[in-house]
Amino acid sequence: MHRKSPLGTGPLPCPECGQITMIQVKKDCTLLDGVIVPNLEHWQCSSCKAVFFDVPAMDDIEEYRMKIGIKKDTLLKLKSTCK
Repeated sequence: MHRKSPLGTGPLPCPECGQITMIQVKKDCTLLDGVIVPNLEHWQCSSCKAVFFDVPAMDDIEEYRMKIGIKKDTLLKLKSTCK
């Protein structure tokens, strides 16, 4: 998997709660359809725990789905549980 932006950028305002606590993290994420993407770099609010995927994270999710044999045209669920 690849990144176009460095881990650790932030903190930024959270679109959900408004707190300036959005940071980039790297951890396993379970998508709503059950796919677990290991070590995914993404944004998470340390206040409300909302999770957001930037373009590089979405690229990593798509790449991982293709690697495990899920078709590219499969609908991506944007909400997830990241542990």
